[in-house]
Amino acid sequence: SWSSLTVKPFINCSLVKLPFLLTCSLTLSSTVPTRSQFKFLGWSTDKNATVGTYNPGSVYTLNKSITLYAIWCIDENYYYIANFDNPTFVLDVTSGRDVDGQNVQLYSQNTSGVVAQKWKFKYDTTGYYNIYSGVGNVTRCLDVDNGNFVNGTNVQIWTCSNPASTEAQRFHLKEYSDGGFGFYGKNNMFLDIHGASFANKTNIQIYNGNDSNAQKWKLISFP
Repeated sequence: SWSSLTVKPFINCSLVKLPFLLTCSLTLSSTVPTRSQFKFLGWSTDKNATVGTYNPGSVYTLNKSITLYAIWCIDENYYYIANFDNPTFVLDVTSGRDVDGQNVQLYSQNTSGVVAQKWKFKYDTTGYYNIYSGVGNVTRCLDVDNGNFVNGTNVQIWTCSNPASTEAQRFHLKEYSDGGFGFYGKNNMFLDIHGASFANKTNIQIYNGNDSNAQKWKLISFP
């Protein structure tokens, strides 16, 4: 797993137009970096980029040394979305019902696998994710009720829409230094466990980002 790559092209330079123009190039390694649960999107000079500028094997031609950053997105496998410090509790669609507006709650992980706890991430190159529920044959997404991004708004499932047009279903990924993840939408509002209560049927809401354990998650591969 690589996070960055320092490129120094000066070792492979040639004079194109004497005496002024010096061009330098370097072919990047063709090795594709790997990272558990993530897909490599390419290298970029901007560590916050949402897509890569250079692919493995690309030729770098600028006449200066730079650092290229690995750009990643969550892969499209199925996962439990578990609390980071209390991973036996996961996001769960109440009663596993396949209807618009069905509530999302916290519940003990069913390790044998139930669709109510099955989630899949689909990345949009603008940097957002739709988070698909296993309920309804992956046609319903995690959704902020009425797209109302204020403290305490309920989180539910709803028929999936284009992430470019439906803010209620668009989530960014925040990565913490300890390996935890946060998922947030408009106005920096994060998926949040109501009252930080780690018990079955605790409601999932959105709330201002505060880096608390109620807003930190991890992905666990689905059986």
